[in-house]
Amino acid sequence: MEGPSFRKCPRTLLCCPVEIRAGEKAIHLEQAVGDLSTGGLCVNAEPLPMNTPVRIRMAASPDFEAEGVVRSCDAGGVHIEFTRVTEANRQRLDQIIADFAQREVRAS
Repeated sequence: MEGPSFRKCPRTLLCCPVEIRAGEKAIHLEQAVGDLSTGGLCVNAEPLPMNTPVRIRMAASPDFEAEGVVRSCDAGGVHIEFTRVTEANRQRLDQIIADFAQREVRAS
């Protein structure tokens, strides 16, 4: 039995290409493995230092872009909190999460 969740935002599986930019460094994940919420994402990627500012781009339908910061790195991946999301991108994110959640339901 699973214990209570202390997460602020429900999460869904991430299933689209992701690009993470940290300064001049770009990490391209063609098949990102991790999860996504309205507050941020966690991806299986090479570690980045905590508190590193990043720019996220997800190639989904619709595409999504945001600024964020690395909150931690562990065996589960790189945990990024979104820090700046335009209203248009917030709406795109809500749609992406709904679409991914729908896929999860169909797959189970």
